[in-house]
Formats: sequence, structure tokens, C-alpha cells
Amino acid sequence: MGVGKRKKGRANRKKAGVKTWRDLVFWRDLLFYYLFFSYFGHYVEMGWAWFCHLVLKFDLATYILANPLEPYSIYGMGAVLMILVVRPIAAKFKGGLVNTLAVFVVATLVCSALELTSSVLMVQMYGHNPFWWYADRPLNLCGHIWIGNCLLFGLLATVFLKLIYPLTEKFLMRVNKLVLWIMLGILGVMFVAYHVISWGIY
Repeated sequence: MGVGKRKKGRANRKKAGVKTWRDLVFWRDLLFYYLFFSYFGHYVEMGWAWFCHLVLKFDLATYILANPLEPYSIYGMGAVLMILVVRPIAAKFKGGLVNTLAVFVVATLVCSALELTSSVLMVQMYGHNPFWWYADRPLNLCGHIWIGNCLLFGLLATVFLKLIYPLTEKFLMRVNKLVLWIMLGILGVMFVAYHVISWGIY
């Protein structure tokens, strides 16, 4: 009886479009989010870097413009954390404005923790952080993070969860599954190939 209820519950969740960690589609879509937003986030930041260079007449302290083919895993990991951590926590807060504020606060904290952890690890590995360094900014934490970017990433994460994520979920539900697997395969090959070549392994 218990097994039958569990199967019926899974069938109902599948029919309603609810994914759980037991489903292959859950891991497939999570991998898609990680790979796609690793590239998407890089190109958004590249656009911002070009805007600063051409319009604002100053260059960001980053080499992001030097390699347009590099996936920025921190953005992919950020998307995954928004889905797995921030979204369930924020869902406990009912109401439009309250929920949006909850998303913003929790997302800001999670993004700050991710950026801080990533920066510390890179400094330990390379002796410096080649992607960002905020030592000259006010209200920074040892150069690893600063309040301006923390709030900006919190805002972008809120936009992601409130607007981009629902649209992407609709796309994943409607797109042909073979096409989706092909897209995932292309992104995966690009991701692996870049890192293999960059590490000098042939």
C-alpha cells in the first residue's frame, strides 16, 4: 500500500511538472542550468566590461575580455544555489512583496558566501584572484567581496528567480527532449574541452 501511494505521488508530481532529486530530469535540468548560466553569466559580464570600456571610459580590473570562450563556473554554481537553496527558503514567505524581499535578502547572503569562498580558494591556489579584487573599494572584506557587488548580485539573483527561472522552466518543459539533450551535450563538450585545453592536457 505504501509503495503504491509513493508511486501515485510521483506520478501526480510528474503530471504537475514537479521535479524531485529522484528523477533523472531533475539532474538533467540542474546540469543544464549550471552549464548554460556559466556561459550566460560570462557574456553578461563581458557586455558590462565593454560598456565600461567604451562608454564609461574605464577598464575593470579583470581579464574577462581576453577570453570570450571561458565559462565562468561561479555563475553556473550561483544559478544552482538559487534553485536549490534560495528558492525553497523564500517559498516559506508568503505574499508578493514579502517573498521578493526574502528572495533578495537570502540571495544576497548566498551570493556573497559563494563569491567569498571562490575568491579565497583562488588566492590559495594562484596566490591572487585574477577575476576580481575589491581592496580599493569601501566596505570590502579583505578584498574578496564588497557591499556594492553583494547587493548587485542579490538583485540579479532576484531577477533570475522571479523572471528568468520561470521562463526557463517553461522552455525546458516544452522543448523537444532530443533537442534538449543535444543542447546539453554541446554545452558539456564545450565546457570540458575548454578546461582540458586550458590545463594543457591533450
